Amino acid sequence: MQKISFLIIGGLAFVIDFMFFSLLIVNNVDAAIARLFALVIAVCVTFFANRQFTFKAAQSGAMSQQLVRQIMWTCVSSLINYVLFLMFLSLMFENYVAFSVAVLLTTLINYWASKHFVFQVTQ
Repeated sequence: MQKISFLIIGGLAFVIDFMFFSLLIVNNVDAAIARLFALVIAVCVTFFANRQFTFKAAQSGAMSQQLVRQIMWTCVSSLINYVLFLMFLSLMFENYVAFSVAVLLTTLINYWASKHFVFQVTQ
């Protein structure tokens, strides 16, 4: 159930991320800048939703410590996501395709990191 919840929340975050990215692109914001802003929104959505619904046991942990770990992991994950996005743009992928592929490629590693690092429950 945890993986399904993670995917549902990730899907919701993807839609929010994609909508925010699209809104910025339509308003003539550079794709690289739009991606950065949309990514921040998506990270906030996934942190709070996954803490509440996917990794419920993590609610007993200190949110401040989890948030610090989330920020640390987000720096790594976002860099991977952003480099992939730029790489796909440089390969002449359309903005939205580059965006989607980069997000999909980072999903699996994000699940592992969320479970074993961000929301790790110590016993």
